[in-house]
Amino acid sequence: MAEPYLYVGPWTEARPGDPEYWNASYVAVATRSSLLATGGPFGAGVAFLIRGLTLLRGD
Repeated sequence: MAEPYLYVGPWTEARPGDPEYWNASYVAVATRSSLLATGGPFGAGVAFLIRGLTLLRGD
């Protein structure tokens, strides 16, 4: 990627929960520009990571 990003990925090939969350090959990615576009990039980044961890836990 040409810009900084956050990502969440499972240890296996399984991508649990919402298939739209897993927007890249075996992981979910949130780019810097997508986080900045929210108007609250820090909160959006934290929410992105928490959602991924929640999906991975199966909650």
